[in-house]
Amino acid sequence: MNNDHSGPTDPHTRQARQHDSQTTRETARELVRLARESPRDFDARVRELNIRDLAELAARLPPEARLELLVNAPRPMRLVRALPDSDLYMTVREVGPVDATPVIGLASKSQLQHLVDLESWRGDRFDARRAGGWTALLLEAGEPTMLRFLRNADDELLALLLRQWARIEQIEYEDDPGKHGHGQGDAGTEQGLMTPDGYHRFSPEITEHGPAIRRMLQIFFTDNAERYQRIMWLSMWELPSELEESALHWRQCRLEEHGFPRREEAFDVYAPPEGATLPTSVSEPVDADSLRASHSALMVLPAEHRLAASIELLGDEVRDRVLQESVALANRILIADGADTGDLDVHRSVLRKAAGFVAIALETRAGHDVEACGRALSENPLVELFREGYARVADLQRRARSMFETGWGAAHDQALDFLDSPIRQRVEALLLPRPLFVPFELGDDAGVARQFEQAAEVEETRVSVEMTEVVGAVLASGLGLDLRALLDGPAPDRLHPPTQCSVLLTVLAWHAERGETTLRPLPAEVSAGFLRNVASRRTAAPDAPERALNALIGSLAAALELEPRSAEVLRSFGRFCVERLSAECGNLDPGVPIDPRHVSCLLLDDPGA
Repeated sequence: MNNDHSGPTDPHTRQARQHDSQTTRETARELVRLARESPRDFDARVRELNIRDLAELAARLPPEARLELLVNAPRPMRLVRALPDSDLYMTVREVGPVDATPVIGLASKSQLQHLVDLESWRGDRFDARRAGGWTALLLEAGEPTMLRFLRNADDELLALLLRQWARIEQIEYEDDPGKHGHGQGDAGTEQGLMTPDGYHRFSPEITEHGPAIRRMLQIFFTDNAERYQRIMWLSMWELPSELEESALHWRQCRLEEHGFPRREEAFDVYAPPEGATLPTSVSEPVDADSLRASHSALMVLPAEHRLAASIELLGDEVRDRVLQESVALANRILIADGADTGDLDVHRSVLRKAAGFVAIALETRAGHDVEACGRALSENPLVELFREGYARVADLQRRARSMFETGWGAAHDQALDFLDSPIRQRVEALLLPRPLFVPFELGDDAGVARQFEQAAEVEETRVSVEMTEVVGAVLASGLGLDLRALLDGPAPDRLHPPTQCSVLLTVLAWHAERGETTLRPLPAEVSAGFLRNVASRRTAAPDAPERALNALIGSLAAALELEPRSAEVLRSFGRFCVERLSAECGNLDPGVPIDPRHVSCLLLDDPGA
């Protein structure tokens, strides 16, 4: 194995690792095919590989293929337990709990505990129904699986299960049941079902869980009657709040070992870069067959993702460190964002979010130089790279917030409605507590908000923010736009709310027809002349809109003493507006009054005249 401490610098080494990565993916696909078509050949091929290599292969497969490899390997239990706890959890959730039952039956006590820790809580509250559902699933995986869970689970967790899921209560007898019996049978009564010890009954809220509860209690009672009685007592007589607090404490201690910090500590993931030091190397697992680091990031990220591709080229020690840091970073983000630890989509989302901002930092530092990206990963903690990437977006968020808190947008609490689509959606997504990116999709005004993934998206968002700042300032401070009067004023015939674009095009029409830079709505004669001379393709020269725009920008730049950069930004927005003008008005007949039902890009004084 290569134990290099840095990213590869030799082109031959880089090519070799790229080849190895591709070969690994092809081998994984080949093994899945053989498992389906030729079990004998599959067995022979798998025996050539050690457990750790098989676990590495499994992590690169889609969930269903990964499951198939795990359960068909010659030593499936060794292979399943070679997966880090977080990778086993991802696998179970990706394929679905029922289909993953064979894997759950092979899982170690630590893997089972991590699964229950993530799934049984919603925030800081114990979710008995969900915990009970997973407990019933552990029973489906077999009695040994249930024993591993019971022997490893905290007393407080089991007591909560018995109290809230099974709803245990003590049976009150008028006489010694040893002499006269207790009147309870296995079928139970309307009051509930009898427990194995003969002194308690349970009445599950979910009736279908009754057989699972009875079986779990029987296994528990047979395995350790003394502990069984102690937990029965806790479930009935300990304060629920104290049980939950203690169970939460032990859960948090375990989660911290998996990179889930406490909430108050998690927020520093969004702090500005501060030159954090590299963490210590990843320690060797207790089991020599086990993977040294979680591969959850490689399960979620496509192979061509900048971070995933860079990881593949690192030396083994650095690669394991970066993989482990990627999961710890994602877990920190999950806690800081107050997300649900038992939601698979959340785990995928925070992994992609972590990778996206790290990729932005790598691209900012190294561009498309793979070697430089490798060095950056080798020399910097992943959380620091995340902070660098996030800081670029946070700076844009501060600019946008300032624009609407103290700038031109502060004049009206609905100032965002004054922005044009799709810029409005992009700025709205940036103003969220955790900013998102909105791509401008073809054939649609705006795409769906998602996490930032690359530096180009930060630049696109910066352009949108700058455009909004400049246009708003020119209209408000330069031309005296009263935003409150415009948005709140009476407009009985207005079918479309005014926007930056419609106001600027209205100014363009006045300037083209009368040489004025006014904000007044267009009377019929001005709008007709503007159509005839500039907007309508039937009568205006092809370059008329561009000439009219350049004339207006030149006039505004001179009158308002605009900086060259601001003038160019205004010109770019103007071209966007002219495209909208052409789409709405290019085919109109200048001799026919404008119908406001079909034109939203101009402010009309009396559209019916």
